[in-house]
Amino acid sequence: MSIAQTVQKPTVLIPAVFILLALLYAPVIIGLAGEWYRDDNYSHGFLIPLISAFLIWRKRATLKELINPSGDIGGVAIILLGMAMFVLANAAAEYFTLRVSLVVTLFGLVWFLLGRKLVTAIWFEILFLLFMIPLPYVLYYSLTFPMQLFATKVTVRLLNLIGMTAVRQGNMIHLPGYSLEVAEACSGLRSLISLLFFGTVYV
Repeated sequence: MSIAQTVQKPTVLIPAVFILLALLYAPVIIGLAGEWYRDDNYSHGFLIPLISAFLIWRKRATLKELINPSGDIGGVAIILLGMAMFVLANAAAEYFTLRVSLVVTLFGLVWFLLGRKLVTAIWFEILFLLFMIPLPYVLYYSLTFPMQLFATKVTVRLLNLIGMTAVRQGNMIHLPGYSLEVAEACSGLRSLISLLFFGTVYV
């Protein structure tokens, strides 16, 4: 037996560990679901776990051959990293890192319990879950505002080209008699996130 392996684990241990993980992260998962429901920018979050599960299910015949009942101790380092992120993020109330720690810990557990070959075969499906995590607000708004300004500039330029009098002030467009605001929803960030999401699935 190689040093990378542990003794064979009881069959009941594997589902029990994943149930414990779900219980540990229950507040995180509930918080994520609430944000997906409230924020249209991340409503696709409900689909991500389903798509990930489906992609894994399609490989089920191959994956059965890759399972190592003895697991692989190499996954312990990833589990410890995920748990460290969990503890520190909880202490600092840093939700983005807390949510990322769920994916990191899940990756480590799959590696530790089912072996390196299996986790290598489904690394994409596990890391794909990162798409369900909303961006930190600081990063989101640092991306959104420049994109709002860009959309405003392009719109004003096009209006001027077709002969309409339009003046830009920040993300406001002033036309004769009324003004328009280019809101966050018009910045294109939502479309960019959606394109990245679908592009990753089909690549």
